[in-house]
Formats: sequence, structure tokens, C-alpha cells
Amino acid sequence: APRLFPLGPSARIDALVSAWQQEMERERNSVGRNARRNEAAYRQAGLALRQAIWDPLVPALTNAKTVYTAPDGALQLVNLDTLPIGTTQYLAETGPLFQLLSSERDLVAPPPATARQGGLLALGNPSFATLSASTACADLDRRRFPPLPGSGAEALAVGKLWNAQGGQSQVLNGAAASESALKAKAPGQQVLHLATHGFFLNSSCQRDREAALATNPLLRSGLVLTGGGPTREDGLLTAEEVSALPLDSTDLVVLSGCDTARGAAQAGEGLLGLRRAFQAAGARQVVSSLWPVDDAATQQWMLRFYQARLQRGAGVVQAARTASTAELRARRAAAQSTHPFYWGGFVASGF
Repeated sequence: APRLFPLGPSARIDALVSAWQQEMERERNSVGRNARRNEAAYRQAGLALRQAIWDPLVPALTNAKTVYTAPDGALQLVNLDTLPIGTTQYLAETGPLFQLLSSERDLVAPPPATARQGGLLALGNPSFATLSASTACADLDRRRFPPLPGSGAEALAVGKLWNAQGGQSQVLNGAAASESALKAKAPGQQVLHLATHGFFLNSSCQRDREAALATNPLLRSGLVLTGGGPTREDGLLTAEEVSALPLDSTDLVVLSGCDTARGAAQAGEGLLGLRRAFQAAGARQVVSSLWPVDDAATQQWMLRFYQARLQRGAGVVQAARTASTAELRARRAAAQSTHPFYWGGFVASGF
């Protein structure tokens, strides 16, 4: 029978999550400076959060190998793997696998009617010079999207790994990594690997034509791609556009960019953003990022993820944990900071 575990007032948990996020932001802004002090402060904040949301459940989860989670509110942006254990370890090293769900409905989602087939479509290093000069939001107009040359190499490397296992891949790089090409080629693919900038806008846009942004959160998040092409796209693929794509053949979408897991929280609906949009379009599982991750570190994480997935047959959640703990162990062996900012940014969701 179901058991209820009261965790206390949501305001208290929100405050603990905020403190946890502040420690992530502190390490991001310090770029390795004060590493030991930042890691100690993180462990203190992470411990308080773990004691509030995880420890009360542990006695009921003895020998559990996988825990399915459908968090609400601020907890939707927490990677449980990053919560500290003892003086040096993390749940990623000692705890069960955490299967993140968008909502409880994922547990009753019907299985695919037929075995999914298709190849891999990898996209990287779009040409941001072709973006529309004026977008739907002043906040987005002010943003600058620096080139991502490393993402082009990442897309090629992922394609080679896929081909080495006997699969077929297509790689869209540079000017070819366009919004129009993605819309045309994504349907029918088994895996989409999209290495580019993501964006999430707050609701502070003030233009009259932006009124829809306040009521439709799927217009406030998206991916930045090459614009133009035969359909004269603006290069900004919003989550709303994603949700309309026919992706029923897609097993996995990997969003290899900053902040791609963010979205607008709505009670009972989870986060409405890119992650939810790809699943609404038909994709079974999505890998996305909770915070900005270094370009080189992202490439390394992705290669480890696909090696675990393709060469060792790991499931998506296990492959994500393998990639994260490999980076954690490498940093520990090199006497570098093991702060989760460097290894815990990517999460897998769906079922």
C-alpha cells in the first residue's frame, strides 16, 4: 500500500533548494578559485537538503536499486545524485539509480507499439550570425550567443560512436545546423543529439506582442540554431515548436547545452520547457542540463555517456550516472575539486 512521508513545509524545502543552488552559482562564478572553501560550503548546504528530502525515505527503501521520482516545485531542479554522503562521497556513488519523471503520468505511459528503428541525428556548432535581428522578447534580443566550435567536434564524435556500433548517423554542423534542417530531419530518428545553446526567459518581457509569453511558458524556452533556409526560420526553436514535431520514433533526445532542463514550474504539471516539450512530441527520454557547463567538460561527459550506452549497453539513467561518476573519480584522482558543479549538471528524465 502507498505510504506517505511528510517532509514539512514547502517553504522550508524551497529555502534549502535555494541555498543549494547558490552554492552551485558560487562555484560557477569563482571558476575554481577558493575551491576547497566552496566545496565545504556546498557540502553543508547539500547535507541540509539531503536530510530534509532524502533521509526520511531511506528506511523504506532498503535494497532498492531504482527510485522513481516525480518532484514538484523547486525540487524539479535538483539532481539527487549530487547530494553529499559522509565527508567525501555523494549519492551518485552510494545510492540507488534515480529515474526522474516529468509527472506520475510517465509511469502509466503506454509502451511503443513497435520496436523503434532509425538512426542518430547529431547537430552542433550552429551559425548564430544568421539569427533574426529582432526576436519576440527584448530579454532575448540582449543576449549574446558565443560560437561553440567544440560542439561541432562533439557532434562528429557522437556520430562516429554510433556508426561504430553499426548504426547510421547524420551530422549537421555549422551553417547546416539550422532550424529548418532539424525540423525536416528529426522525425523518424531514434536518437537526437543537439549540441547548442539553450535559453529560458523569465516572464518580465513587456512588449505588447509578448503577451503570449505570460500565458504560454513553452514560448519562453528553446534552442538556438542556424536561421534562414528555405523556410526562412529565425533560428530560435521554441519549446512550443518542439512539442509539435512528430517524434514518436525517438527513444532519446540529448540536449547538450546550458540550462536546457529549465522551465516554468506549474503546480501538478512539473516544469514546462524543452524537456517536457520533447516528451510531449513523443520522445521517451531526455538528457538535459540544470546549469551552464564548461564546453570541454560537456564534450567529455557526452563521450562517456555514449560509450556506456552504446558499447556497454547501459540504460540511459545508468549511462548518465556512469559519465558523471567517471568525471568525479577523475577529478578526485587529480586532486581537483569534486564540487558537483563540474560533474552533476546533466540529468536524464522520462521512462
